[in-house]
Amino acid sequence: MPEVVANTSKKKVKQNVAALMALAEETPNLAALTDASGTINWVNKSFCHTTGYTAEECAGKNLLNLLHGHETDKRKTANLLKHLQQHAKFETTLLHYKKNGYAFWNELRMVPVNDGSGEGGFLFISTDISERVRKNEELLYNELRWKFALEESGDGYFEYDITNEKFYGSENLLSILGLGEGETELDYRKLIGIIHPEDSEAGVNALFDLLEGRESLLRRELRVKIEGDTYTWLAVRATVTNRGENGKPLWLLGTTTDVSYIKETEQALIKAKQEAEAALAYKDSFLATMSHEIRTPLNAVVGLTDLMLKQHFKGEARENLRALSFSANHLLSLINDILDLSKIESGKIEFENSPFELEEIMSGVYNTFLPQCRETGIKLSYQVDKHTPKTITGDAMRLVQVLNNLAGNAVKFTPKGSVKLEVKPTKKTDGGVWLRFEITDTGIGINKKYQERIFDDFVQADSSITKKFGGTGLGLAITKKLVALQGGAIGVKSTKGKGSLFYFEMPFGTVALSKKKERTAKTGNENLGGLKVLLVEDIAINQKVANSYLSHWQAKTAIAANGADALKLFKKQAFDLLLVDLFMPVMDGFETIKRIRETRAGKNIPVIALTASADTDIVKRALAAGADACLGKPINAQQLLANIKKLTGTNTVAVIETGQPIIEGKKFRYINLSRLVEASLGNKKFFREMVGMLQKEIPAYLKEADELLQRKSYAEFAAAIHKLKNSLLMLGMEHLKDNLVLLEESAKKKPVYQKLKISFEDITAGWEKAARELQHL
Repeated sequence: MPEVVANTSKKKVKQNVAALMALAEETPNLAALTDASGTINWVNKSFCHTTGYTAEECAGKNLLNLLHGHETDKRKTANLLKHLQQHAKFETTLLHYKKNGYAFWNELRMVPVNDGSGEGGFLFISTDISERVRKNEELLYNELRWKFALEESGDGYFEYDITNEKFYGSENLLSILGLGEGETELDYRKLIGIIHPEDSEAGVNALFDLLEGRESLLRRELRVKIEGDTYTWLAVRATVTNRGENGKPLWLLGTTTDVSYIKETEQALIKAKQEAEAALAYKDSFLATMSHEIRTPLNAVVGLTDLMLKQHFKGEARENLRALSFSANHLLSLINDILDLSKIESGKIEFENSPFELEEIMSGVYNTFLPQCRETGIKLSYQVDKHTPKTITGDAMRLVQVLNNLAGNAVKFTPKGSVKLEVKPTKKTDGGVWLRFEITDTGIGINKKYQERIFDDFVQADSSITKKFGGTGLGLAITKKLVALQGGAIGVKSTKGKGSLFYFEMPFGTVALSKKKERTAKTGNENLGGLKVLLVEDIAINQKVANSYLSHWQAKTAIAANGADALKLFKKQAFDLLLVDLFMPVMDGFETIKRIRETRAGKNIPVIALTASADTDIVKRALAAGADACLGKPINAQQLLANIKKLTGTNTVAVIETGQPIIEGKKFRYINLSRLVEASLGNKKFFREMVGMLQKEIPAYLKEADELLQRKSYAEFAAAIHKLKNSLLMLGMEHLKDNLVLLEESAKKKPVYQKLKISFEDITAGWEKAARELQHL
């Protein structure tokens, strides 16, 4: 505040003092006018309000005596008196006391003024800073607390005054840095010297980014030398706690934590995981190889035995053949059980979601066990509740596997009496239904103490069961896992010697089908409303099938044979949906999806990936690349349509109509033309075109694969087998699927020419049999 000029006239001085008092009266700060000795002449309202003294009580009192108390700093008071006597300005912070004895902190400024008396006086302006002091004390207390907590926990802490280049750290951290207590100079060369060479550059760069304001937070794990060549892992965290007016960092605060034990544990876990994965991969490879090696000759045994049984062998020869057939099929079922369990445990099992007739499934299971029941005199029956939907969607093959397992056990453990299969709906859901299946027998039953463990791996009721009836104890374990993986539950009720009731409940989808015997995927009421689809597929037969479906559903399709062509089309035209094959030449589907997702138009467009691979890792890679869904090939019409409707929000009515029967009275052993019938949409001409394409494609693929194998170009051979697999499965040659998958994987990972050659010859022989059947169409 400017001083009042001494030479002003007394009248003018009094006017100025009056103006000064008027201004001071309105300020929230404490204000007082005193004479040269500090005796109070006037105080403002804020002074009275804060101190509790009235203006009358203050008048004539010495200001210092009035507010000072037993804890007021005497040195500061003496300094103030010195400046008072020198009639000089002075600023300080003092602890003052109110009338009621409560202390408060004052930020005090003393300014000389001319009051007209000739001796001069002072204007005292003070601010109550008690709250600020309290908060500072609280911060200091908290700082002491966390420092104490860190020190006691073994963690280190540090502070760095960037302006003055002073370093303050906890005792344990100073020890690591080689600094003695009280040393604050931080030598960067020493710092770099104690950090592990592999971590020093990145660690020091991160620190300088913090010091120079490029980053506001540092988090890094690095190795620091503690003695000799021994290092310890530290997790370092630091942040800027104070900045200058230009935003430049002034002060850093950080902590360090010894994470050596965590790192050691982490490395041990990584190693254990790698060993476990290697063991699992070895197990899967071993099982796949052994199953192939065993099943190849075993299939021949089963097939030849069946052929011989159809011939007119009699007496003991026929009985021997039947025993051989039973043993071979039993051995095959054991191998399949072990492989199924391996797939389930490794998470590599997948489930279909296709429409099927429940009556056909139940009658199929019934007819499977009817001959055996007739021989042993067991009464076998099945019943489908009248309220059960005629057609449901789900995995028909896995349902048959579960029913066969339970029905097979019931027949196996029922020496006499009956076995009954039943199914009924238990509750309806949106677009689906829960079904309860029951398999009841009058067999040997299960002791109550074994019933809880009967579904465990390799468990049977007791050892006598194994001796008398055989088996691995895997059937029920696999059955339970298959039911659970599809969202269902399984259980058993049994009484020893009186029979058993096995039951399971599972959810299925529902779909309305016509009553004619042959049904195709001709969806007359499906209309995708001119949806613009980009189909990216390199195999001609797959292009034809997918385009047939999409055209029938009133979609507009553009086709690209590889990812590079697809990107060009995508930049020129607008599309509503992408169907992308994952394995193509030039640019594969993974890269194609990724590139499209990087464009503005491709960020939100629905993408469905297509693959003939059964590997779940392929599905994960496709989803990671940006696909919204991943469907298997050959394409299932209902599954494709359901995914398109879900991803595009298209609302249509799923009514499946029928066309005229395409193939009448034809039964095949090596091929199953249901996929082609479905894909033809009731069009005989189209059906024959697709058969013709496959008859040309497959020999060409076989020739290409054979040449690549002869040249030992294993990667290209695997790609050729991938294309061949798609075409053979289009013909329903599921019996070759496992061999094809194993052949492709072996060529990619661990190619052994002789083994690949033998497997490839099996595939070629399988096609020759199928080709002969196709000639009779």
